[in-house]
Amino acid sequence: MKTFYQKWWFGLIILIFGFIMVFVVTGNETVDSGAPATTEQIDTSEIKPMQEDAYKAACKVYTYEELLRNPEQYKNQTMKFSGEVLKILENGKNVDLLIEISSGEELADEDRQAIHVSYVRKDGESRILKKDKIEVYGSFSGLFGVILLGEDDKIPSIKASYLEILPNLS
Repeated sequence: MKTFYQKWWFGLIILIFGFIMVFVVTGNETVDSGAPATTEQIDTSEIKPMQEDAYKAACKVYTYEELLRNPEQYKNQTMKFSGEVLKILENGKNVDLLIEISSGEELADEDRQAIHVSYVRKDGESRILKKDKIEVYGSFSGLFGVILLGEDDKIPSIKASYLEILPNLS
């Protein structure tokens, strides 16, 4: 018989607590790039952001194992993942998601694959709900520390630029 801290739900509770702590600690901080300040004006009128379709087309699919094994190799690479939303933490328009990307087959808790996704919801965009099937397009941020099944673990983290709620076919 497993003790309570070895059960899957205990790890999930710890993960949720970790998400909340991340929001509390990083909620209003700004990041200093370390680059020297410049007074020179840069003309940005010629710079156009990548169109949504082009961005999505540029995103590649990587395996879960690739990202865990060589996270530095994939840092800031654009990628695409699909999965089911397990947990949601919202702070205004800032949304953190835990998404299961396993292939839909029944797996033991320790074999399930999950990723962390941070996303800023756009004006007028629908909220994401638990159990939604979604497709995420974004850049790899590195590994995100969580406690799963009572053990420290790391999962891939994606900073999403685009997110689509897929139709529920069941």
